[in-house]
Amino acid sequence: MKYVYFAVVLAAALSIDRLTKFLALAYLPGKVDYAGGFHIFAVYRNYGMTFGILKDNPQACLILALLVIGLLVLALVRYKEALLTPGVAFLLAGALGNLSDRLIYGYVVDWIHIVVYINLADIWLCLGALHLFYRIDSVRRRGKGAQAHFERYRHFTKRN
Repeated sequence: MKYVYFAVVLAAALSIDRLTKFLALAYLPGKVDYAGGFHIFAVYRNYGMTFGILKDNPQACLILALLVIGLLVLALVRYKEALLTPGVAFLLAGALGNLSDRLIYGYVVDWIHIVVYINLADIWLCLGALHLFYRIDSVRRRGKGAQAHFERYRHFTKRN
């Protein structure tokens, strides 16, 4: 059942991202100013990554995206049960969504402007990373709690 849930979250997030990018390209104008220079929805062709990183080297962005997806898939194969979470599904959907843009258009279609231009795949990546950090932290805290518990009651199990 965990596999089905993971696959549904992955497919839904990826489909929603692809659909919104298709609609953005079809119906949103390019960069247009609204309300005195403020615009929130406009198509932006992003050849780099967030904050303009590697904008002059789109091949490096493509290689980096492939590397991240490869590492995620490798981690899923190795740690199946531990990583079959919605967070990892969102991470994979975000990475695949932006990778598909790079392969289809040669750039990532960003259409939401909040300080920087982003798209739903970027939001999926952030949500997935936050969820994964939360899971790692909760496992770490449980581990420390178990270790402290063991240390506290260790003297009951010592043999003299």
